[in-house]
Amino acid sequence: MLFEKIFQRDDKSFLLIYRLILGGTLYFSSTFAYYIRNKTFQLSEKYVESSILIAVIFLALSFINSKENRYIKGTAQWLRIEFILLIQTFVIAILITVLFKITDNYSRIWMFTYIGVSFTLFLIIKVLFDFIYARLVSSNAIQRNILLIGDAKG
Repeated sequence: MLFEKIFQRDDKSFLLIYRLILGGTLYFSSTFAYYIRNKTFQLSEKYVESSILIAVIFLALSFINSKENRYIKGTAQWLRIEFILLIQTFVIAILITVLFKITDNYSRIWMFTYIGVSFTLFLIIKVLFDFIYARLVSSNAIQRNILLIGDAKG
């Protein structure tokens, strides 16, 4: 009942949950990339700061660039929306490190592993959310309002 009320009007709530999970995935990707490089899940302070900054940049860009208030299924749409956001996020993060002259503080291997892991996990999450979205629509938890104009005789 509560679950249906959250998603009843439109896809805004679903998109908010989706974006927040993608932001959390960015932080997890950073931790996993750090583990691959240093064999520990405990990030140093500078990596924690950069991971949080990258997640915040992604969330800000996703809210600024959101033109549609509905969830779009399909990996082709993922390439058009989330993949571009992911690339923009990392380009801005790299520009910030260059601007503040702190590029020596971060490993390039960590950054490229971070990008690769993020790309893979984003794709997996997109497929998972497509499945969840299809289930919500088929169970009528997410409703589409359709207006039919006309009569049966005309």
